[in-house]
Amino acid sequence: GMSVACNVACAWARMLGSQRRSYGLCMISALLSGVGGALFLPMPAQLSQRFLPERWALTTSLAIQANYTGWLLGSVLVPVLVQDADSMQRFLTW
Repeated sequence: GMSVACNVACAWARMLGSQRRSYGLCMISALLSGVGGALFLPMPAQLSQRFLPERWALTTSLAIQANYTGWLLGSVLVPVLVQDADSMQRFLTW
């Protein structure tokens, strides 16, 4: 519950920070994102415990790589889709 609340608050703070051109609000959104992320980053290891012990390394590795794949997509999509302030608003509310 707390992780979801932090991520929702992060999204709203980032959108408001972008609309108001407020660096402070964008920094608060980054802080909220970090707090929310810290709560679910141990999940790959916990997820792997649901499988047989010989599959723990594989399931943990796949879950961690899925996280990095999301970061990769975010790093690629933002520069491709955002060119100005209007496209940033569309991207944030997409």
